[in-house]
Amino acid sequence: MNKIRNSFFPGGLYGITPEWNDMHLLISSIQKAAKSGMTALQFRKKTNNKHKFIEQAREILAICQDLNITLIINDDWEIALEIGADGVHVGETDTSVSYIQSQTNSNFLIGASCYNSLELLTSMIKRKVSYVGIGSIFLSSTKPNASKASLNHLKQVYKLIKNYQSRPSIVAIGGINCNNARQVVESGADNIAVMAGLFKTPNIEVSARFYANLFKKI
Repeated sequence: MNKIRNSFFPGGLYGITPEWNDMHLLISSIQKAAKSGMTALQFRKKTNNKHKFIEQAREILAICQDLNITLIINDDWEIALEIGADGVHVGETDTSVSYIQSQTNSNFLIGASCYNSLELLTSMIKRKVSYVGIGSIFLSSTKPNASKASLNHLKQVYKLIKNYQSRPSIVAIGGINCNNARQVVESGADNIAVMAGLFKTPNIEVSARFYANLFKKI
């Protein structure tokens, strides 16, 4: 498969942090994944303690910068901008992409969930987002009620935008693990976003290396 990726968001394994309170465990796990092939990380934690979130995000950012990992903050573009993270990921009900773009510069990465909607996908392409999130590809333990997007939908997305000279990266998400990741990559994903299938596996290094190697065979 001959892929055209944009030059803004790195292709490959995109880790998403689990809801852990143990920062030592989280940092250690991020380091293991990064040293074994992870190219990007999304810090995702649902909390009302904004100060604590910023403190933890800064700590994770320092690790990511040291290991040359792109750091995306989930939902909150203002925190991402404040701490100097690479960008933000937003869902359909979060702050609009157009507003975030009006408040940030072109180097600020914006990823947008498009679920299983080609209409939303087309809109995000026009907005020139850095990546589009497609999923849930499989049943997700993190979001069991998430909209479903089949492998056929993923193939349709890739077919629709593959010939764009400049296009967003296609990030597949939802229930991806070592047993099904290959077919996701072969269906057109530039990135696979993985949480449990990476950070909750018996050996993070082995899992990360497996995912990363999938992209070397395209």
